[in-house]
Amino acid sequence: MSISITAKNLLCFFLAAATIISAGCGKRAPEMASQPVLYQQKSPTTASPAPPKPTEIPTAASPESTQPSNSAPGPAEVQQAIARVYQNAVVVDNRRDPDFWVGDFNGDGSQDLAVIVKPAEGMLAKINSDIANWIVEDPQQVFVPDPHKAITVMPRKAPPVRVGLGDVLLAVIHGYGPEGWRNAQAMQTFLLKDAVGSKLEVRPKKQMLLAGRGKERFPVIRGDVIEGMFAQAPGFIYWGNGNYILYREP
Repeated sequence: MSISITAKNLLCFFLAAATIISAGCGKRAPEMASQPVLYQQKSPTTASPAPPKPTEIPTAASPESTQPSNSAPGPAEVQQAIARVYQNAVVVDNRRDPDFWVGDFNGDGSQDLAVIVKPAEGMLAKINSDIANWIVEDPQQVFVPDPHKAITVMPRKAPPVRVGLGDVLLAVIHGYGPEGWRNAQAMQTFLLKDAVGSKLEVRPKKQMLLAGRGKERFPVIRGDVIEGMFAQAPGFIYWGNGNYILYREP
């Protein structure tokens, strides 16, 4: 009797369990709560430094166009300079040899050019024009004050020097910059009347300073001079205070 009750109880137990399981399978499983998606924040990208440029090896500087030019000129180059500066108003007088010289006559460190010239045909009016680009003067007429006198009486202003037909002149082109008289901007020029002597040659400034030691009335030398015989007397043409002056040995 006890066994049958036990079996009945077990049977009921299994039926109840099966019912519970069947009901649980029919239900929908609860949805999982959505979780926020976490993104890993990237640190700001730091730009990597540009690779260093290779060290540039400096190349040798190209020579400038304005290099010191102290080479001796040729006749053709001298003629071109005279034609350019004096606008064909004068021409080289090549009856003498030499007929041109180079030196630093005004002492500014730039090479100058002195040339024996004569008026070109029909150009006297242009040479003597008041608006000409050159200065016409006579080195023998330039007044030089006596440094030994306390009071200097200035002479009357002399009339302008005029060039005549048949005059032989000394043209002087002052140099500009390292190129000297070859520079296209060398436009400070002179036409010197009664300044062409004989046996002309250039004497450097250093030699003239030595030659003037101990001489009372020796002029102040600022640059190279053109030395020679002038009216059968030794002398030289030198740059004074803005003029070319003829000095004769006493």
